[in-house]
Amino acid sequence: MPKLKDDAIPVVPLRDMVPQPGTSLPLFVGRDSSKNAVLAAGAAKSPVILVSQKSIAIENPKPTDLYGVGIIAELNQLIEHPDGALRIVITSKARVRLRNIQQKPDSDYLIAECDPVESVPASADVAKAAKSAVKGFGEYCASREDELLGESRQLLGRLNEVQSQIQALRAANQSANKLTDPSAIADLLPGCIHTRVVPEKLSDPDVVKNLDERIRAKQGILSEPDPAKRLHLLRKFVEDSLEVRG
Repeated sequence: MPKLKDDAIPVVPLRDMVPQPGTSLPLFVGRDSSKNAVLAAGAAKSPVILVSQKSIAIENPKPTDLYGVGIIAELNQLIEHPDGALRIVITSKARVRLRNIQQKPDSDYLIAECDPVESVPASADVAKAAKSAVKGFGEYCASREDELLGESRQLLGRLNEVQSQIQALRAANQSANKLTDPSAIADLLPGCIHTRVVPEKLSDPDVVKNLDERIRAKQGILSEPDPAKRLHLLRKFVEDSLEVRG
């Protein structure tokens, strides 16, 4: 985990995802405020704080529009595209609790100080909870794989993308079954469960409401310091995901 300083760190609000610790992923940054936060972090060789919005419909989130727990992440790569968008590759390090979120003076992006979210002793049989979560995740992967295979037959033009998602699901399921650390399981699985929506559907209130609820559930998992409770929340989230797909 990057060393936390008293200095404020640039904040990048996220609309449709809740990053989890211990993962590397590419992100496209389009909003000016977020691009400025990333560029400032890159220039200062600083980490960034990734934190989810409470609603995906908010274009310019204020501090009160953000959840209180996010991820501190290192910038591994930063590429500026001709259309102005930034593509970054980040490594998420650890969960942090944000404090003193504010707009940086003379700038249009947010900054915040943060403290590590420390794990607490498990409140229940954490090994049993982990086994149950992995089993439920296997059921989710099977259901999601069937759905993706059906889409691949109907939409040949998306075949490569769908197959990549299937491979990622299989790899994630295999990784989950190999993990023995309950906390690592609780960190890995939420990020592997689909919560994104195509921009064209953001005008549908039901789609926005459903996605906000799913983001809120993922955020609940991220914010819970007790690994056993995180795993129980994860199991419920998986079950709810299966019900939505059913």
